[in-house]
This record gives sequence, C-alpha cells and structure tokens, in this order.
Amino acid sequence: MAIDTTNPQNRSKQFFIFLLTNQFMPDDASNEDISSSVESGGIGILTNFVNNFLSRQMKHGGVGLVYKNKTQQSAAEYGLNANVQFLNDRMIFETNIGYYDDNTSNGGKASIDNFYGDFSLEYLITKKGNWRVKVYNFNDQYVLESYKRIPGVGLALMYQQEFNNKNDFSEAFKDAKLDLKKKEKKNKKKNK
Repeated sequence: MAIDTTNPQNRSKQFFIFLLTNQFMPDDASNEDISSSVESGGIGILTNFVNNFLSRQMKHGGVGLVYKNKTQQSAAEYGLNANVQFLNDRMIFETNIGYYDDNTSNGGKASIDNFYGDFSLEYLITKKGNWRVKVYNFNDQYVLESYKRIPGVGLALMYQQEFNNKNDFSEAFKDAKLDLKKKEKKNKKKNK
C-alpha cells in the first residue's frame, strides 16, 4: 500500500479518512472504496454514541450494540453485548451474542458457524469481591489445524486482588496471614 505524503492535498485526505475509518487508504483506492470506508467509520461513531447513551441509562449494568459493515478485510457483524449486576451487585451476568454475515464461506449461505454467543455468570462470595465463583461458556477458541470453533465451558473459583504499588501487595499478604491466625485461634477455642 503506497501513500504519497509529499502532496498536501493527499495528506489532508488521508488524515480525515484515518480519523473516520482508523486506517489509511492507498492512493489508487477507488471512490467506492473510500465511500465504503467512510460509511463504515460513520456507522462506528453512531454505534459508539448509542452504546454510550444506553450505558448511561442503565443503573446496574450496560448494553452495547455491535454493527460493522462488510469490508474487504472482514465480514459484516451484528451483535449485542450486555452486562447486568443484581443481588446487591454480588451476581454479575455478561453476554456477547451476534452474527457474522460472511457470504464467502459455505457457498454464500448462512450457517450455524456464523452465529456466536458467550456468557458468564459470576457470584462474589465475599463482600469485597475478592473470592468469586464463575460459570462460563465461550465460543471464541479455535483449533489451529481445522479453524473450527471449540466451546470453552467451565466453572472457576477465583481470587482477585488489586494492587496500586509494591506496599499494597505486601500489605495484602500481611492481612491474609492475620486472618489465618484469627481463624486458627477460633478453631482452637472451639476444639477445647
């Protein structure tokens, strides 16, 4: 892809195309290619606006729409992302469902492979949310040899801790040791 940066008019054109489409256009690109890319960029801006509006309206979660035009590099995509928190924000449900409109595969016919859907349900065991249990189903794992999707289904027990610096990291371990010592003392008192 050759881009002429010596021509000021071309630099301006490339700048605005890059702002709208997040990619540069080759100098030999047709007006149809440019129009399609600008349309895709405009739809992306509109989709982001709608998603931000919807997220602000929801108190305990968010919803996002996915709409991408078909380009030379990728298929069209239509989807929905959602996350909802309930049970006093201790239960978190997340999903990502959609459809890839790829007319090049399967003789141009829609296939079950064109649909995707992921979900996870997470419960915060402790009030701080450090200990969690999660049930999930993800379909975005591929076997390299066959390029087929393999669902990832599972149950996980997780511990999550955030640290801002090295001191926070060491303090967390000190707190954990103190908690263990307190529990040991309680157990000894119960056994007596």
